[in-house]
Amino acid sequence: MARRTRSTAEAAVAPAVTHPMSPEPAARRGPPPEQPPTTQEPAGTSFPQPPNGRPTVVLEARGLRKSYGSQVAVAGIDLQINAGQVLALLGPNGAGKTTLVSLIAGLLRPDSGTVRIGGIDALRHPRRAQQCTGLVPQNLGIYPTLTVYHHLTLFARLAGIPRPRVSSAVDQIGTALGITGLLDRRAGTLSGGEKRRLHTAIGLVKEPRLLLLD
Repeated sequence: MARRTRSTAEAAVAPAVTHPMSPEPAARRGPPPEQPPTTQEPAGTSFPQPPNGRPTVVLEARGLRKSYGSQVAVAGIDLQINAGQVLALLGPNGAGKTTLVSLIAGLLRPDSGTVRIGGIDALRHPRRAQQCTGLVPQNLGIYPTLTVYHHLTLFARLAGIPRPRVSSAVDQIGTALGITGLLDRRAGTLSGGEKRRLHTAIGLVKEPRLLLLD
């Protein structure tokens, strides 16, 4: 699912404000001029576009199939996700949602089909594709005795973030997810919701182009 990840951008429209001490505008004569209709794009759709005006494709999957013996888990999935978009997978248990996420993340190899992440062929170059993908699995991957700060610095370094940039990356994601006040806490002392925020922060700390939430 696309990085947002600190990778998504929000569009905001600021209303015109008249300062209370400013003079009243002069009265207009006749009806006001007609203004063209305006629209406000929903949050997440104002991601910077390339010069040619086409959307930036972050994830493209074609004909993905995966079976476990005679059980078909993913039956020919086609999808495309552009920068700034959010895609939700809905379905009952056993519908193949986790299998699809695992195929995109490179944890499983499909029986057939293709996956491209940021233009990279994820099946031919899985390491390169994983470098721009953040994964937050459904099972918590945290260490109870480590502090929140140590979790984020550890996973930032594992993701290849240069040491001089690690501190600023941790501060940035801590502020974004509201966990700055938890940085010195051991993960084992966090509440369930706080653990989930830490879990998500681990997936976002390397600023991936694509974020997958299982």
